[in-house]
This record gives sequence, C-alpha cells and structure tokens, in this order.
Amino acid sequence: MKILSKIISYVFHPLLAPTIGIFIILNFISYLSAIPPNAKMWLYILVFVTTFLFPAISLLFLLWQKLITNVEIEDNKERLLPIIISLGFYYMGYYILGINNVSGLLRAFYLSAIISISISFFINIFWKISAHMIGIGGLAGLILAISFIQSLNLLLVFIFTILLAGIIGSARIKLKAHNSLQIIAGFYLGMITVIATLFLY
Repeated sequence: MKILSKIISYVFHPLLAPTIGIFIILNFISYLSAIPPNAKMWLYILVFVTTFLFPAISLLFLLWQKLITNVEIEDNKERLLPIIISLGFYYMGYYILGINNVSGLLRAFYLSAIISISISFFINIFWKISAHMIGIGGLAGLILAISFIQSLNLLLVFIFTILLAGIIGSARIKLKAHNSLQIIAGFYLGMITVIATLFLY
C-alpha cells in the first residue's frame, strides 16, 4: 500500500497541476479550443517548462547541494527555498504570457497558481500544508469556475476531480506526509484561490 501511495504522489505531483489546468482551459473553453494546434503546443511547452521542468531540475540541484534532505521535502522549513525558486520560474512564465498577449483567462489561472504558492510559502514558515492538495484543489476550483463562466455542465468532471483528490489525500496521509487538517487546508486553499482569481481578474 505504501508503494502505491508513493506512485500516486509522484504521478499526481503538484508541479503538474498548472499544465493539466491549461489543458482543461484550452479544451473546455469554446473560444480557446479553436486556437491553432501549434499555438496550443507552444502554450503547453511554456507552462510545462516553467512550472514543472525547471522547478524539478532545481529540486535535484538543491538535493545535490544537500540543501534539502530528499525530493519529497518532508520538513516544512526545507520547502521555503524550493518554493522561492519555483515562484521565480512561475513569474517568468506569467511574464512571457503577458508580452505575447495570451488570453486573460489563461493568465488568470497562471496568476492563481502564483498566489497559491506565495500563500503556501508563508504558511510553511510555521506550519506544513499539502502542496499536492493545493494542486488538485486548484484544478477542482478551475472546473467549477469554468462551469459558471461558460455555463457548462461539468458535474461529472468535478466529481471525478473530487474522487481523485480523495485518493491523493489518502496517499499522502498513508505516507505520513501530512495529517488530515493539512490535507483539507491545502485543498481549500487551492480551490478558493483559483475561483477568486478567475472571477476577480
């Protein structure tokens, strides 16, 4: 069971949430689904590189320099430096989207990820919150926001996301990475931040 929980934690790593979110936006928002394939691919690559690839490489570098104990970063104080580095890459992606006049909704979702990570930085100074649940909570919030903005019935997609959140949360608890409160707090932080940002942007 522990091996399965580790697999789930790696497959649904929080750094992948922005890329999944952009995929959802580009395929569920009607006026964005018509974007040319090459433009979509450019967006996928940009988001993947700035929110997953570069932060992941920086984690490995920090591990090599012995600035973190392991890539899971179990100590909340050890999370602070990786969060700052990740924020730098996220801001880079957000800036590139801006200078290329990319749709406001895409930038709003990207901004919500930056806000979530920024809040988690301050929380991690004194308490450990689940980054995995911030990621999946953000996706749940994105689906809810899109369903209202576009008047779409995404109930089944939302239910699937909630079930997935339960699986991820259970895996994190099984690994003793977090307690129930840290799991719930992470989920709601991610969901509320995305919903608020998309409606206020």
